[in-house]
Parts: sequence; C-alpha cells; structure tokens
Amino acid sequence: MDRFTRWTLVVVTGIVALAVWTSTRSPEAIPGPDDHGPVTTARAWLTALATGHPEDAWELLAPEVQAREARSDFIRRHSMVVPDGPSSGRIRIDAVVVTGDEARVEVVRTVGATADFPFWRSTFASERVALRLRSTDGRWRITVAPDAP
Repeated sequence: MDRFTRWTLVVVTGIVALAVWTSTRSPEAIPGPDDHGPVTTARAWLTALATGHPEDAWELLAPEVQAREARSDFIRRHSMVVPDGPSSGRIRIDAVVVTGDEARVEVVRTVGATADFPFWRSTFASERVALRLRSTDGRWRITVAPDAP
C-alpha cells in the first residue's frame, strides 16, 4: 500500500467517523416553558406546533388569547401538522426587541429541500414571521403568533 492510498484511507475513515458521530449525537434539549425569556418561549411555541403538540403550544398563550378560543378548537385547528413532514424545518431567531413587559421576536423558518442529482443543488423556502409576547406573572406568554409552523 503506497502513501497516497494510506492517506486517502485515513481521510475517508475520518469523514465516516465524523458523519456517524454527527448523526448519532442527541439533539440539543428543547427548553421548556418554565425557562425565562421571550426567545425561549417563542422557540418552544414553534417547536410544539412543528412537532404536532398543539396542547403544549396552548399552555404558552397569554390568558387573553386563550379566552378568545376554546382549547379544543385550538388543538383541532393545529393538530393537522405531521411531525417531520413538509412543514417541519429549521427556525432561526433573527431579532428580539424587548420593551418593558412586551417583546417582539422575529423568526426565520426554513422548510423544504429538493436535490437535483447529479449536481446536488438544493432549494429551500424561508419565511419571516414575528411573534409578540407579554410577560404575565413572571412568565413570557404569546399574544400574537403565526397560525401554522
């Protein structure tokens, strides 16, 4: 075995080991609604809806928003999301503006991907949404949010 073949084998082994490690490591823990901060609450809201758990998203709504709609109607309206379906994707917090007990969190949601073989060109659709939150009893609650994740 010559020097080139050995180095190629080492590099390929390293890439395979890195790929296996990346795919098997546990995902970051999703912060719960008890954590403080508007970003944590906004991320928990979007994650709950994107993973098909509208009952968790209901708990993050402000009391005045909950009063406008019955819990069963909210859950029925948001239960059509299929986890890991076409609506699941990545979220990126783009901006946070906190003014007193109110906050605005701007989020960029990226969904969808298609690959054109053999050039591996991918296309992604992204959307910018804003969530408004208010601090109620020491916890951040959603007052205005987009309907679908």
